[in-house]
Amino acid sequence: MLRFAGRDSDDPRKLAKRSLPILARFGIQSKPKAFANFTLHRHVAHDRSAGRLRNRRPSAVLLSARRICSGDQRQDDRCCQPSTHRCYGVEELEGSSASCEATAAAACSGVQSQPLRPDSEIGPSSEGVCEGISCVGAASASETARAAPKAAPLSAAAHAKIRRQRQSQWVDMVPIIAHPSEEYVKAWILGPLLWTLVQTAAQAQPAAPLSVGSLRDQTGAAVSGALVRAFNSAGATLAETRTSDDGTFSLAAAAPATVSVECDYCVPVTMHPQPSEPLAIVVHRFVAVMQRAPSRDDLTALPYAHVESAMSLAPYVVLNDSSATPPGPVISDRGLSAGGGLVVDSGVPIYDVTANLSPFVSVPSRATQHVFLSDAASAFRYGDRADAGIASFDTQDQRRAALAVGGGDRILAAGSTAGSFSGNAFLSNNALESRQRLDADANISGLGDSLDATVFSERGSNAADSSSNLLSSFSALRVSLERTRAQRLYAQLILDHGSYGASFYGSNETTAYWSDVNLRAGVESMSGLPFFLEASFHRATSDWAALEPIAGSLTQGQVSAGIALRGRQSDLVAGVSAFDIAYAGGPSQSSYALNTSGASTSLVTPSLEYRWHPGRRWSLDSLAASTFRLPTFLERYGMPPVSDIVTFDRNELFQTTLEYTDLQRLRASLTAYRQRTNGLDTGTLAGNGASLAWALSTHFSIRSWFLRMTDTRVQSMPYVRIASTFPVAAVGSVWLTYENEGHLRADAILRRDLLDGNGFNHVDASLFFPVAPHAEVFIGSDVREQRRFLDVGMRFER
Repeated sequence: MLRFAGRDSDDPRKLAKRSLPILARFGIQSKPKAFANFTLHRHVAHDRSAGRLRNRRPSAVLLSARRICSGDQRQDDRCCQPSTHRCYGVEELEGSSASCEATAAAACSGVQSQPLRPDSEIGPSSEGVCEGISCVGAASASETARAAPKAAPLSAAAHAKIRRQRQSQWVDMVPIIAHPSEEYVKAWILGPLLWTLVQTAAQAQPAAPLSVGSLRDQTGAAVSGALVRAFNSAGATLAETRTSDDGTFSLAAAAPATVSVECDYCVPVTMHPQPSEPLAIVVHRFVAVMQRAPSRDDLTALPYAHVESAMSLAPYVVLNDSSATPPGPVISDRGLSAGGGLVVDSGVPIYDVTANLSPFVSVPSRATQHVFLSDAASAFRYGDRADAGIASFDTQDQRRAALAVGGGDRILAAGSTAGSFSGNAFLSNNALESRQRLDADANISGLGDSLDATVFSERGSNAADSSSNLLSSFSALRVSLERTRAQRLYAQLILDHGSYGASFYGSNETTAYWSDVNLRAGVESMSGLPFFLEASFHRATSDWAALEPIAGSLTQGQVSAGIALRGRQSDLVAGVSAFDIAYAGGPSQSSYALNTSGASTSLVTPSLEYRWHPGRRWSLDSLAASTFRLPTFLERYGMPPVSDIVTFDRNELFQTTLEYTDLQRLRASLTAYRQRTNGLDTGTLAGNGASLAWALSTHFSIRSWFLRMTDTRVQSMPYVRIASTFPVAAVGSVWLTYENEGHLRADAILRRDLLDGNGFNHVDASLFFPVAPHAEVFIGSDVREQRRFLDVGMRFER
C-alpha cells in the first residue's frame, strides 16, 4: 500500500502522474524488517559482496504493490493465479515463486539490491503472493523450477493472522529524501551560477580582429550593397561582406594584404590597406547610367534655369511649352495628357481646380535641388492629374550654399542648415519674368518616429509681351507624421492657397483664388504580407472672377489598398482605389447654366504592374492601369449648358518596357504603350520609343531617348480647353557629358520638345568648373519661349 499527498492506493500506476515535491511525505506499507534502510552505510562485508556481484550481468528490480491473497481469493483473483516467473535463468512453470528450489531461491535472493537482509528472510513468503517482481537477466542458475502444490484451505485462525499482517505499518521516507534534496537544491543554485561564469569568460575572450571602413563615390554619396573582400598575400580570401546603407563595412580580418571592392555601375577597386587604420575607399560610379532622372549635380551644372527643362531630359518625359503666357509649360510621362501630369512641390501636390494653369509659373530659376519622376503606375494612389505621371521636386538643400548669376537671368539664392532645420531664399528675374520664394523645413526623428513640417511661399510675374501679363502666387503648409515598427504608419495634413490675375491684349482683368485641404493617413507592412492601406480626404474651393464669375467646390474621398510582392525573378504591385467625387456651386449667372445644384459620381481605378527580371540584367515591365482626369471649374462651367452629371475623362492604359543593363556602363530600353480615353474626349493615344545611357569612359557619357506619339483623341462634348494638343509628334534628346572630377564639367544637349503642340529643335550647352575650394563658376546657354538666354554665375558651397 502506497500513501502520497493524503491519498492511499495499492496500485502505483494511479500515483504515477502526480508530481512529487522534493520534501513530500509518503509511506510504503510493508514489514519494517523487510524494508532496507538506504540511509545507513553498508557494512564492509556487504560492500565486498556487492563488489563481487557487480561483475555479474546487471539485473533490474521493479517495486510494485504487494498484495496478500487469501485462499478464497486465489480462485477468483487473476493476480493470485499461478503465473510464469523468470528467476535469474530459472523458468518457473505453474505455481508461485514459492516453488523455487534452493538453487533458484539463491538466484532470486535479491542480495544485489537488499544487502542487509538475512538469508532467512529473502525470498517469497510462505503463503505465496502475487509479487509482480521480475528478476531478469541472471545466468547463474541452470535448473528448472517445479510447480508448487496447490495450497490447502485456510482456517479461521489463518484468516485472522492474514488480517493482522495487512494492518498498515508506515515507514517514513522524509529522512531518505531529505539528504538527496539538499544536493538537488545545490545543483539548482550552482548550475546557473556556473553557466553565468562560463558565459562571462567566453565574452571576456579577445574579440576577433576586424578591418572597418566606409565606401563613397566620387560625389561623396554613400555606396550601399557593394561587395568588399579581403585577401592575404597569397591571394586567398580571408573575409567578405557588403556595405550597409550608410556605406560602412567591417571585415573579420586583422591585416589583409589587399582589399577589393565591386558594386553596380562602379569601376572595381583594389587597394593595399595600412595596418590598424580604417579604410576610406572612394570608387568611381557611372551615375549617368545608374540614375534615370537628372541628379543633384546635374541640376547644378546644366544650363537650364527652369526645372521643367531639366526634368524633360529623363527618358519619355515630354515637355509641352507655350509661347503665350497661359497655360505655361507642362510635362507628362509619354505625353499621355496635353494638360500635363501631377506636379508635387516639396511633398505638396498642386491641384489648380480653377483652370489648371502651369504649376511652374511661380518657381524661381535654379531653385530646384532634387527631382523624382514616376509613370502612371502610381496614379491610382493620387487620382486626378496623375494619369500622365507624377513629377516631384524640392528646393531644400542640406548644405550651406549661395548662388549669384548674371546675364540673361539675374539670380540670387542662399540656403542654410542647422541641425534638423533648413531654410532657403530665392530671387530671379529676366526680361520676361520675375519670381521669388521662401521656404523652410524642420524634421525631428528618432527610434523609428519622425515629424516633418514644410512651409513655403512663392510668387511670380510673367509677361510674354507688352500686351499681356500673368501674376501668380502659391503658398503651402505640409505636416507629416510617420512611425515605423512592424508596420509603417503615416499621416499627413496639407493646406495650400493659390491665386493668379491675368490681363490679355487689353481685355478685362481676370482673377482666380483657389485653396485645398488634404488629409491622408495609411499603413504599410514592413514585414510579412507586403500590403498597404490608405484613406484620404481632399476638398478644393475656387472663386473665378471674370465676365462670368464661377464659385464652387470639389470634394473627393478616397480609399486605396494593394500589395507589393518582391521575388528573385519577378515583382508584382497590385492596387485599387475607390473615389467618391462631388461638385458644388457653379456660375453666378442664372441664365448661364441649366443646373448648378451640384453633381456627384463614384469610380474605381484598379492598377496592376508586373516586372519580370529573370536575371539582374534583363527586365520586362508591364502595366495595366485605369486612370481618370476631372474637369476644372472652367471646363465644367465655362460653356453652357451645365449638365447635372459629372463628365470626366476615363483612361485605360497598357504599357510595356523592355530594359537591358550590364550593371556597369550601359542601360538601354524599348517602350510601347496605348491608352484609350472616353468622356470629355474620345480616342486613342499610342506611342513607342527607345532610350540609351552609355558611359563611354570614366569621363564621357551619353544619354539619349526618342519617342513618337499619335493622338487621335477629340472632344466629345463642348468645353473650354486651354491646353494645346499634338495629333502626331516626335520628341527626344541627346545629352553628352564630359566630367573630370574637381576640374571641369561640360554638357551639350540637342533636344526636340513641343512648343504649342509642335516640334521645336534647339541646342543648349554649359561649362562648370571650380575656381576655389568652395567656389564654382558656370556658363550656360539655353532656349526658352523661343528666346536664347546666356548666363554666367558663381556658386558657393560649404
